[in-house]
Amino acid sequence: MFLVILLAIWTYVHFWTVPERPEDSTLISIGSVWLPVYPGAITEATASNERDHALESTFRFRSKDAASKVLSFYAPKLRTARFQSYLSHRNASGGMLQASAAGRDTKIVITAQSSAEGSEVQITTIDR
Repeated sequence: MFLVILLAIWTYVHFWTVPERPEDSTLISIGSVWLPVYPGAITEATASNERDHALESTFRFRSKDAASKVLSFYAPKLRTARFQSYLSHRNASGGMLQASAAGRDTKIVITAQSSAEGSEVQITTIDR
């Protein structure tokens, strides 16, 4: 009986639990959108403004990583957060991700530009 219980515990731990990844442990709300904070991000500013019956929220940060690496981190997060109408534009100095939320009037724009020390990133959401 003891062996069966031990086997059941081992099976549960190895097949039904998902290890927590560090990048998923800290979330930030930008408007109505919850996203993981980029690992090692240094916050520059946050702001929210109501304009034309919409709430525009912004989160700006710096990273020591290249802009392309930051955009690559957020691209799959938008897809798994049920955003659609996905648009990506990238160039040598950075790029932009833009998406609309499925089933609600929320848009998100993530821009990342290269800087001397890594990259500067701005995440903006617009909730109508």
